[in-house]
Amino acid sequence: QEQTLASPPAGIHSPVGPLKEEIIKKILAEEKTQGLSDEWARLSLNYVENESKFDPSARNDAAGKMNDGSPAGGAGVFQLIPSTAKRYGVSEPILRFDPDVNIAVGVSMFKEMENRGLSPEQAISEITGSGQKYSGGSKHVNNIVQSFKAGAYTPDRTTITHVPVS
Repeated sequence: QEQTLASPPAGIHSPVGPLKEEIIKKILAEEKTQGLSDEWARLSLNYVENESKFDPSARNDAAGKMNDGSPAGGAGVFQLIPSTAKRYGVSEPILRFDPDVNIAVGVSMFKEMENRGLSPEQAISEITGSGQKYSGGSKHVNNIVQSFKAGAYTPDRTTITHVPVS
């Protein structure tokens, strides 16, 4: 049985401005370290924008809406659920809110999908658990993939450009 979601660390608030930029820089640095391609780096940034808005304290419910508790236990920037965190060696629930830990695991998930040769749709479906009870479902997957295909979040490894998608 999965552990209950721990509370986010005190002092972390929804990121705007410098905090959001710091989180994006951490993600880009980790993607470079793990050798994630530019295309997959962009996909992961679109995923994070949709899932947590780059908020290290984010917790989502089954419909993908931000709230104070998640039936799936999604936590942090990459919305790590307990079973995924454990699979990548993170056994303490509170560590899922640590941006460095969360980002390292999140990027590892995307690198694994890239190495397996999955399409963006397949990867996002698998990462979000599409079809499982905590999933946002195929509409949720489509929102992320459409944003990705429209060119939102194009990393060049030193800067990040956000192109609003209507």
